[in-house]
Amino acid sequence: MAKIVVVEDDVLLAKMYAKLLSFENHEVVIATDGEEALPTIKKIVPDLILMDIMMPKMNGLQALDQIKADPATAKTPVVVMSNLVSVNSSEDVLAKGAARYVDKSQYDPKKIAELVNEVLANPAGQSPGPAATNQAQGGQAGIAQPQTVQTSELQTEPATPQPVQTANPENKA
Repeated sequence: MAKIVVVEDDVLLAKMYAKLLSFENHEVVIATDGEEALPTIKKIVPDLILMDIMMPKMNGLQALDQIKADPATAKTPVVVMSNLVSVNSSEDVLAKGAARYVDKSQYDPKKIAELVNEVLANPAGQSPGPAATNQAQGGQAGIAQPQTVQTSELQTEPATPQPVQTANPENKA
């Protein structure tokens, strides 16, 4: 079981990701922006952070800079998600230290959960990231492409969901 912080300002999406990840037996904490996420991340030092870019108060790029600058969290894998996809933005995010950059419009929530499990299984990033995978498929560098997962690779055993927490208990939506 891994500790995961989901940083997403869209409460419905955050809860959906949290529920899917809890069914994968992960402990999930939700934060609604980078400012709320940083103290939570520092306190629990998660195994992985799933973070949106476009958020109020502090966006995902600003939060990523602070996460990677802190020696206590610098090695924590961060999967950055966005609907804003360009070669420059994906290259920038990966250069800042993100483990993966995901185009949310190309990944359904179950694929996000699969990607999280893949990154957790290989936190050192030894497998090719989306930029390398896409280049090998003849695409542009830095643009995350959906990866095909064979159904034989998926767990078929029913899982018991883990409880989901919010970083700020008063911020229940």
